[in-house]
Amino acid sequence: MRILLLPLLAALAAAPVAAQQAGPSYCRADTVTRPELVQERVLREAIQDSLRTEIIAAARQAGVAEPAGLIAMQILDRRRGRVQPTVLGATVPESAVQAVVSARAALLARWPGRSDWLHVRLDGPFPPDDARVECVPAVENSAWFARELGRVVRADRPPAGQMSGARATLRMLVSREGDVVFATLSRTAPRPGVNQGVLNAARGLRFRPATVGGVPVDVWVEQPVHF
Repeated sequence: MRILLLPLLAALAAAPVAAQQAGPSYCRADTVTRPELVQERVLREAIQDSLRTEIIAAARQAGVAEPAGLIAMQILDRRRGRVQPTVLGATVPESAVQAVVSARAALLARWPGRSDWLHVRLDGPFPPDDARVECVPAVENSAWFARELGRVVRADRPPAGQMSGARATLRMLVSREGDVVFATLSRTAPRPGVNQGVLNAARGLRFRPATVGGVPVDVWVEQPVHF
């Protein structure tokens, strides 16, 4: 069973697309110079900033003095900007978040890149605008995760050979604290029980957080699992 961690480009402004194995975080200076990629990064940040401002305003109107927390969003229909938000421990009513994303469909339809997932962090600290050194997250308990996945497959008792060559792909939102706060499967294995076990195990992963300019940030991570 092989494990490979890939940071998603849409999750971290100018994030390196290099593979990340278990071990120290991979850090490098921002080297994105292609105009179209720079424009994508600027647009992503502008959309996230706009949503953050409006969700905070809606939360305060609902009586939340200090809005905080994290919101994951899946773009269900890119052309129409239709989005499904998931409030992750945020001190914001779900109705307020839904009202904002519904009203901002035209803005969300402009979300660039191939990823249909984005997130909005409501509370700082945030990296400085001139931050140039970025570090992708590093998994800290990969041996535990591999053992847990082996246990999941054995417990499901698949027919002989069914899982040979099978793959699943985890997509996780790793918080600035290093926790997996949201996980889904963008590619599933042929066994529902195994898929659920993979999701359950993902929530036990621990990461050294991603950073931008030395400030921990939330980041999407994609993890293919080969059985």
